[in-house]
Amino acid sequence: PSAPARIRDFLGVREDAELRDTLRVWKLQARNRGAFYGLTPARLKERVYLSVSLSKVNRKGKAQRRALIVTNLAVYNFKDGDYGSFKRRIPIADLGAIVRVASERRVFSLRTWEPAFDYDYMYEADSEEHVDAAETVLADNFRRITGEDLGVETLPSRDAMSASLKTKATCDARRAAGGDAMRAAREKRYDTVAANLEEHLAPAPTLGSLP
Repeated sequence: PSAPARIRDFLGVREDAELRDTLRVWKLQARNRGAFYGLTPARLKERVYLSVSLSKVNRKGKAQRRALIVTNLAVYNFKDGDYGSFKRRIPIADLGAIVRVASERRVFSLRTWEPAFDYDYMYEADSEEHVDAAETVLADNFRRITGEDLGVETLPSRDAMSASLKTKATCDARRAAGGDAMRAAREKRYDTVAANLEEHLAPAPTLGSLP
């Protein structure tokens, strides 16, 4: 069995009512059912394993404060201190690697998996401890649902990292081009994720427990 995923709740929001409600409402919206690998969203328990305040940095170096929230299902970007809605959601299964900068240990990026056709994000944390925690929590939860090890890479400089980021425009072009190999890779990984998540589903309601 998998080792328990470690928890690093720096913001103390694991039981925050507003955050829990935001995640629950999004999960139960019919238009989002495709994000749950063919499983019943209401039976999937989502738990927070990492919460940390940091800066999201774009390719031009502009920084915006964000709350990075990592659950067993996804990575979320919220405005710092505002958990009523999130700016972006990246499924854990769509990650490819966490990338760090050799010369600046507080800078890192989330590189998405190529077949997911999603763009990358770069961050600057307030401490190296926060980056280490992100790496650990992401690796734990990625392994639990995919059965694989999350890639960890190091680049020599911030400029090298900025140049390596996949943009939304690039990903949209790749998605339009498609390809059978990419589709087959997605289906294989997502089937594995569904099987692993199914082991942890909440019990289906019985007739006696229905309202």
